[in-house]
Amino acid sequence: MDGKRIRGFSGFLNLGFINVTAAVGESDRKIEGALLQTYTKDQVPLGSDIIPISAAKYGKPFGKVNLGTFQRDIFALRPSFGSGENFQLGFTYLHSKDKTGSIEFGSRPQENVVLGSDIKIAFDEQNVLFTTQVAFSMFNKDISTGNLTDAQIDSIFGPNGLYDIDPDQVKTIRDILGKFITVNQYIGPLNPQEFASIAGEAALSLNYLNNNLRASYIYRGNDYFSFGQSYVRTDLKGINIVDRIRMFDNKVFLSLGYESLEDNLQKTKPATTKYNTLSASLSIFPRADFPNITIGFNKSDNKNGLKTTDPVNRNFVVDDITNRFILQLSYDFVAMVKHTSSLSFTTQNREDNSLSNSDATYNAAGFTLNSYWTSQISSLFQILYSSSEIATIPFDYLTLSLGGRYRLLDNKLHLSATLSPSFGDFKRQTFEFIADYNVIANLNLAFQARVFKIPGRDTNSIIGFVTRLNF
Repeated sequence: MDGKRIRGFSGFLNLGFINVTAAVGESDRKIEGALLQTYTKDQVPLGSDIIPISAAKYGKPFGKVNLGTFQRDIFALRPSFGSGENFQLGFTYLHSKDKTGSIEFGSRPQENVVLGSDIKIAFDEQNVLFTTQVAFSMFNKDISTGNLTDAQIDSIFGPNGLYDIDPDQVKTIRDILGKFITVNQYIGPLNPQEFASIAGEAALSLNYLNNNLRASYIYRGNDYFSFGQSYVRTDLKGINIVDRIRMFDNKVFLSLGYESLEDNLQKTKPATTKYNTLSASLSIFPRADFPNITIGFNKSDNKNGLKTTDPVNRNFVVDDITNRFILQLSYDFVAMVKHTSSLSFTTQNREDNSLSNSDATYNAAGFTLNSYWTSQISSLFQILYSSSEIATIPFDYLTLSLGGRYRLLDNKLHLSATLSPSFGDFKRQTFEFIADYNVIANLNLAFQARVFKIPGRDTNSIIGFVTRLNF
């Protein structure tokens, strides 16, 4: 759930050998839909936005609606054993469920359960580090009908049913799984024997002879799904190798990387796409009155072997190459007060040889200046320019950021504010304010407010209050 925003409670308890991390709350707030049109039983058309409604309230039993969003409750728990310095074994349980009664005009409420485990083993002051994690998910796409009843199971399973499976065994499985998730015809995985809903990763890191070498293997089935990380890339397996070499008394760092991945793990696509990525970067820290420099290059090559001349599968062709170059400079200097500055340039070119021919170019430049006027007051100035073109359609914009931080009450209270307007093809004004107060040594109260305004549209705001207690 790293990076997941919830309205509720999250915390951790570290006791050395036994530790507990937990989170509970709402991951999605409820948003009511709208009724557009009503139908009788004989009039009702087909459509995903046609749902049953109260005939007593609206006069007809079906309605065409703008579907709303159910309130989604989430609970996650991770007990672990071991301090994590040389060993730790953890177990994870996540349960998330849409609250069916939270809105009137909604459809297909969902439920998700994820069970996982992770282990960390380290030797020689963590110069040898092995980590692995694995998770299994169950996902129900529509819990509105509830669990399968005994009568439904008897009619579907058995010698005279659709599936020649002992109904008593199905009832036993329903009773066991039903303690964790709604069991009906919409639950998955449908093919657990093919590891479709399993995700795992194993990595080995070695830090010797000025080399930090890390090799990892990942596997994520195409049916793996977690509301805790709903945007994780699935249907993928492969290796990733990265080596970071330190030279000249840690003044020069050379990084080299190679990644080879492929999809179509459960053979659900016309062809298997192979994703190969090469990366390299060189960083120089002269430790003198001269900027730090980083130069990087990245090349991604994606192909699935299909040809645009194939009359059957031509629309599924994947054949593109992307080259990306970056240059970053950073420099600390004194001009009345201390400043830290950074300047970056990025250029990227994508050649697409599929039918869509979505060639793309991307160029960006950014400058950031942090100024420290006193020990209590600092400021931020940033300018970012982005210019891209996808399939001959340009998209250019400029973003300015002005901000400051003020520390007061003997550094117990930190106030910061940032204003970031964007101009060009992307127009938006953003304002952020944060107040963080250290009540006592281990207790902090934080208030955060963000306001987003897009010209010609509504203004959106996010307000949060966080209490952090460490003991």
